[in-house]
Amino acid sequence: MADTTKRMDRAEIAKRVERAEKLLQKGKTADALQDYMQVLADDPQNDNVRQMAAELCLSLQRTGEAVKLLGELFERQVESGDNTRASLTYKKRNFHDT
Repeated sequence: MADTTKRMDRAEIAKRVERAEKLLQKGKTADALQDYMQVLADDPQNDNVRQMAAELCLSLQRTGEAVKLLGELFERQVESGDNTRASLTYKKRNFHDT
């Protein structure tokens, strides 16, 4: 039963990510960011969504939120041993943390 619930959650998350992408295509960046942040609240392990949310925060000049998201992403990348991506994330984070 837990597997079924987990699959439904993943399906719901996929629907929300798709909705956010459609909002981006329509130029509704702030609405897309809100959807991505809701996805992150339900799926905090989703680094692709975390990256997108950080990029959108930067485009909306919400630097503090972007730096926080990039910091979280950096730590997760280091923990997983993805040093190349972690290095790029670190540089991006520090560039905007001024």
